[in-house]
Amino acid sequence: MDIIVRPYIFKKLKRKYHPNEKGYICINNLEIAQDWQPWFSDVNALIDSADIIGGIRYVKLQYVLEWKKALNREKDQKDIALIEEYLKKSNQEL
Repeated sequence: MDIIVRPYIFKKLKRKYHPNEKGYICINNLEIAQDWQPWFSDVNALIDSADIIGGIRYVKLQYVLEWKKALNREKDQKDIALIEEYLKKSNQEL
């Protein structure tokens, strides 16, 4: 699971966990990032505009899709297909 956090949270996490070579903090199956640069420069805007489901913030799917397409990692390929299919079915903009 990919998680993005505000810079001050990432700074606190860095005291206990060391970022990997990609700059992410990995805890079990969680990959925690402090930004999505260079694709999205304002992490606070991503978080502030997030959809809230069950009290948890989720970055809007169109932004997740853009980010996953930009990274285009092997692990993202299935996610890209699933998100595109979901957005088509729900008539949301790609």
